[in-house]
Amino acid sequence: MIKLDKVKIITKLDYVTYFNEEIFEKTIKNKRVEKYTFYQKTPYSLFIGLDILANELILEFTGKILKDDYPKLINKDTIQQCFEEILKMGVCNFDVEAVMANHYVCKVDVCCDFECKDIAEVSTYIKSNIRSYTRYTAKKLYNGNFIVERNVTTRGRKRRLTLYDKSKELMQSANRAFRTSLKDEGVVMDYFMDKARFEMNLNSMEQIREAFGVEDTTLQTILDSECNPIVRFLDEVLEDDSMAARHNARKDYINELILADCGYNLERVEATMRKFYAPGTKMRQVMQPFRELLPRIHASSIIKQLTKPNLFQLLMEFIFVVIALDSIIRYGIIL
Repeated sequence: MIKLDKVKIITKLDYVTYFNEEIFEKTIKNKRVEKYTFYQKTPYSLFIGLDILANELILEFTGKILKDDYPKLINKDTIQQCFEEILKMGVCNFDVEAVMANHYVCKVDVCCDFECKDIAEVSTYIKSNIRSYTRYTAKKLYNGNFIVERNVTTRGRKRRLTLYDKSKELMQSANRAFRTSLKDEGVVMDYFMDKARFEMNLNSMEQIREAFGVEDTTLQTILDSECNPIVRFLDEVLEDDSMAARHNARKDYINELILADCGYNLERVEATMRKFYAPGTKMRQVMQPFRELLPRIHASSIIKQLTKPNLFQLLMEFIFVVIALDSIIRYGIIL
């Protein structure tokens, strides 16, 4: 299921039935009001624009508008709830059915939350398996977020995927107002504990169409799409790393074969290796290459999921299960 954490919708101003003019800012030119705008930053971001000249209603909001249902994010099952939350504010009333029937989306943040206790290891894995370092850039930002970008000049083909600690981000002071607005802050925060997020910002209709492989950019088309831009981008960026191709040194290749045979369990590796060494051998030295190799193979959060040596396939399947379980069931794909 496609999940969004931000969406910007443009529809007709004709669908507005009421707005509280006193709390809207006015843009006046030649003594005429051309635009009315309302914006709030907390407890969640919400922008409402009434463009008189263009006859447009602009709505932009984040998943936090769902409040205690924020973990569900914006999807085909919660989009109606998002509109209802806007109407409850009493700032602006509009015909929801008319908006859903006639609109276009010009900006979305697509996201995927998944269990991860060590984002650094996931970042290292991705950076080490970039298909082409001339076509893609992978780096850590000053704020600790890890990004992968497509190096292109054409705006519609630009992509930027961000990986960050969602629990840590929610605990920042900027989100204090959101946390205190929740009926049960503990339940929401518990959900995001040890969660990492992949997030892709698509900031134009051209980017949305290219990323989702669609002709139009209505909410229905986007939220019903079988093509997830995050999975698609990772598939494009990462090497499909077979065990033999992953290592330049024969010793590392052999060591991973041993790790795989022992289920990537260092305790089992040591028990196996003791059979081939004389009593009194310093097993710490024997095990050191395996300890150094293991973090390079895959992220620690995914180790326990490991059932086969193809780590790229594992990562893709793990993410795909989180964001597209219904599609897997529908097509009968068995992991």
